[in-house]
Amino acid sequence: VARMVRRRLGEEVKLREQRDGTVSPEAWALVQRAEQRHEDGERLMTASDTAGVLAAFHAADSLLALAGRQDAQWIEPETRRALFDYRVAHFFEDSPTGAAPFLDSGMVHAERALAMAPMTPAALEARGELRFWRWYLNLEPNPKAADDSLHVAQADLEEATRIDPTAASAWAVLGVLYAAGNN
Repeated sequence: VARMVRRRLGEEVKLREQRDGTVSPEAWALVQRAEQRHEDGERLMTASDTAGVLAAFHAADSLLALAGRQDAQWIEPETRRALFDYRVAHFFEDSPTGAAPFLDSGMVHAERALAMAPMTPAALEARGELRFWRWYLNLEPNPKAADDSLHVAQADLEEATRIDPTAASAWAVLGVLYAAGNN
């Protein structure tokens, strides 16, 4: 019961923080709808339904773009777009050329988010994860540039976890980096 209450309280706190970040109730509602499409996409990933995954994530991205137009100062839509692109790129682990456009798009969204608020842990996490995944998939042909990018990814992830020690996926990627001896 305690775990369930903690989880539910955590969700409530997250929703309130999110809602407090925007002046537009319409933008907030669009982000919630995008989250539902994202969850649909996640379920379709387990079924390896590529067309369904792409449709769900495209719908989520479109809703986030609308939310961003409703409140251009709100970082959440851009951060989510970056994180959602990372998830789709992850789905294409066996196809680096399939993942590349999502990694590129995600970086654009992460950079936009960080231009609005440079020390936002979720945006730093997104940028770090996108850079890491680009390195992991060997998408950077220049070894020096790939190594530099990996170090910047690590710095982003370390900063995200310093600001928000509960950033589980950032910790997970850092764990992989540290295990590989890139610390």
